[in-house]
Amino acid sequence: MSYRAEIGFAAVLAVALVLAAVAGGRQRVAPPSYDPRTSTYLDGPYGTKAVYDVLIALGRPVALKV
Repeated sequence: MSYRAEIGFAAVLAVALVLAAVAGGRQRVAPPSYDPRTSTYLDGPYGTKAVYDVLIALGRPVALKV
């Protein structure tokens, strides 16, 4: 391999590494916009309101214990 080709290969490799570093550095992870703790008053995957509603429908007393 000639000296000129080696320099060209090294330059292309350096540019590719710089582009990869710049592209990887721009990714930002947004903080969660929700509270990950479960609650008996939340609907959805992080809530257990369905259990609360069923207990009320069955006439079972539901109270907050502190």
